[in-house]
Parts: sequence; C-alpha cells; structure tokens
Amino acid sequence: MLKRVAGWLSAAALCAAAAGVPAALAQADKAQMDKPVRDFALVNVAGDKPAVVKLSDYKNKQPVVLVWMSYNCSVTQAYEERLGKLLQQYGKEAAFVAVHANANETNERIKRYAQDKNFTGPVLDDKRKNPGLTEYFGARATPTVVVIDKKGVLRFKGRIDNNPGDVRQEDPGTKKLVANTLTALRQGKEVVVKTSPTPG
Repeated sequence: MLKRVAGWLSAAALCAAAAGVPAALAQADKAQMDKPVRDFALVNVAGDKPAVVKLSDYKNKQPVVLVWMSYNCSVTQAYEERLGKLLQQYGKEAAFVAVHANANETNERIKRYAQDKNFTGPVLDDKRKNPGLTEYFGARATPTVVVIDKKGVLRFKGRIDNNPGDVRQEDPGTKKLVANTLTALRQGKEVVVKTSPTPG
C-alpha cells in the first residue's frame, strides 16, 4: 500500500500538469469517451533499464488505469493512501500505469517517489512530448486518472473520488469513482459516472 506522507502542503495548492494542454487542440486529436483510444509508446523510467511501454501491450488482457503523478503536488500526496487501496483491491485485474508529465521534475526523483510509495507499475515519461498523452487526454492537473477497458476504449476520466471536502481526508460519503468504474468493468456493466472534474 502507498504510504501516507507527513507534513502536508495545503490542498488548496492545486497542481497543474506541467506539460500543459494547448487550448486549441482539434477534437480529433483528443481522446473521446466510449471510443477507442490511440496506442502510445513511452519510456518507463521506473525500471532498472529504460523500456518502452505500449497501450497495446495490455489490449484484450486487462484494463489500464493511467494516473498522472507529481512528487511535488500536495493533492497527489493527499491521495497516496487511497491510490494504495485501489492497487491493493484491483492491482491483479487492472494495470496501473503512472504518467510523469511535469517538465520541472526529474525522472530519477519520480522513480524514487514511486518506489518509496510502493507503486509497482510503470512510470511513463510524457515530458515535452507534443502531442503526448497529457495533451491527448486533456490531463490538466495531478492526480488525473484515466481508465481504459481491455478493448482499448476510454471509460472514465477524472479524479479518484468526489471527496467534497479536504482531499487530505476521505469523507465517509465519498463516491469512489475509479473503484466504481473498475467494478463495473469487472461485472460487464455500464460505467455510470464517466467524467469528473479534476482539481486545478
């Protein structure tokens, strides 16, 4: 399970995805809900040796959960424990893949951050890719989460949950949006909530 970090920064210090999303991307250049997404091929910086990871590696095998991650982001830090619970509950049936898009953060530091928090999936370098995954999915803040089913179709984009209060604390009434999406995919049901605004 991911470890909770002590000494939180203010959750109001929202974290923008560093790659930045151009305001005028054509609709055809952006992922569309309930439509197949394009393949990608990005370098995993978390392994012992650089290796390319493709979306097609997972096709017809398991859903993919993309998580935009930043080691300097207080909101990412606030969700570490809840992300750990998702990994514990769904890690055997879905591939959890981090996306590292902050041009101000180094590959080595994001690798250490993922290791320190026991995130065992790939960490993909999307910095300075134009257009990259960040632009394609319109990920404007961390931690944005995207869920792609095993057929390669986009089923959810947004935040991990809809916690109405301080994101550092999991509110009892919170809807677990990513968990509900993965459960629906497991059961072959329609995903009820497909999008949710991310902080930032």
